[in-house]
Amino acid sequence: QQTELKEKIKEKKKELVELIEQLCKMKEDEAGDCPRVDATENRPQADEDAPQMAATAQTLSYVLNGRAGKFTKDLRVVTLGDLEEGLLHLDEDKQNSKAEATRKKTNLKPVNYGATSCWIPAGAAVIGKSDLTKLNQKAEIVKKLDSFFSSNQSAFSPQALRILTMFGLSNMGGSDEGMEMLIAGVLKA
Repeated sequence: QQTELKEKIKEKKKELVELIEQLCKMKEDEAGDCPRVDATENRPQADEDAPQMAATAQTLSYVLNGRAGKFTKDLRVVTLGDLEEGLLHLDEDKQNSKAEATRKKTNLKPVNYGATSCWIPAGAAVIGKSDLTKLNQKAEIVKKLDSFFSSNQSAFSPQALRILTMFGLSNMGGSDEGMEMLIAGVLKA
């Protein structure tokens, strides 16, 4: 039975080492990231004598009563009917009076992302896809660590975990090294 427990502990240690290696690798990747460079800074400027884009080729993206809209038309004269026609399609579950009231009362704020400006709800934030991916990876590691130490996957019985906690409490106010020695002593015994 003790050999089984030792094997389980070795497996859990191996999993924990893999998780720590993933964290270290992510930290190294973050340290190597370069700050984002605005691509518009180095873009060559158009000649002043070059023909300007015709008004018919302009695209208007907008928000009307909390709904996004977009169309490409002659923008010299825009009517409310044009704006209503250009509204993007909503999902079926968002086409009710309650959702419409929520959209109308939502406060929007202007946000810049690189060279682009847009309106977003006041409680939201614009984040780059690479940053979001990193956050999701970190969250996944935290979930794995949590499940690693949960009672469902622990190699220790609930009684052993209580004993570890009792010995840990006897070191209250002590050093981390002292705590490590107490845990090592309990495991050895």
